[in-house]
Amino acid sequence: MEKPDQSIIIFDCVCNLCEYSVRFIVKNDRQARFKFHCLVSTLTLQSKAV
Repeated sequence: MEKPDQSIIIFDCVCNLCEYSVRFIVKNDRQARFKFHCLVSTLTLQSKAV
């Protein structure tokens, strides 16, 4: 469940730097302030909606 004070980080699921960054944030986000969403799946959903 999303907390009211959570921020959503949209990232590129293909980029190794993005993947590393997400893993780093998840590992260090002890208060669960961030939620992640893959940009590729967002674009896929948008293209199917058109």
